[in-house]
Amino acid sequence: LGRANERDTIEQERREGENARKNLEARLEKSIKQSEERETERAAVLVQFADLQQAVEREQEKKRRARQETEREREARGVLEGKVHESEKALQVLRANLTQVESERTTERQEREK
Repeated sequence: LGRANERDTIEQERREGENARKNLEARLEKSIKQSEERETERAAVLVQFADLQQAVEREQEKKRRARQETEREREARGVLEGKVHESEKALQVLRANLTQVESERTTERQEREK
């Protein structure tokens, strides 16, 4: 009877040890799986971050180009305004010359008529 109890106790301890080992293996597997899932999520976040960073860089480049284009347009407008101003001054000179020539012709005609 003593040996039977001893065998039962040993068998029970073996089963408990086996169950404990299986539980530890299951917890380890679960931990590994969770760690892999977190790593996958982390990798996905890094990819999203890289995509967002590239999108921001593209938008910054668009804005930089737009500013450059605006500056070129401003410079071109300044050049054109300068040319318009020069043309207006030249037109004033031509009008003054025309007025003077007409005045001289009128004076000449009046003198001839006398």
